[in-house]
Amino acid sequence: MKNSKEFEVNMQKGFKFVPKEYHADATFYPHGCFGYCYRGNIYNDSGLLIGDYGTNDSVWIENNFQIEWR
Repeated sequence: MKNSKEFEVNMQKGFKFVPKEYHADATFYPHGCFGYCYRGNIYNDSGLLIGDYGTNDSVWIENNFQIEWR
């Protein structure tokens, strides 16, 4: 079941979500079995895990994170 929201971002205390400021990884879940089709972790420049996100739109990921698709 797909979530009706475009995205969800959960940042650790002391960090604020700012588009294009952080790195992220992405995992694809067909059929949105975990609420969203794409879920991943958010990292700062030193590689520290500082949050996570979920979305159904891969373009949203590219527009909001420094990400390298593999």
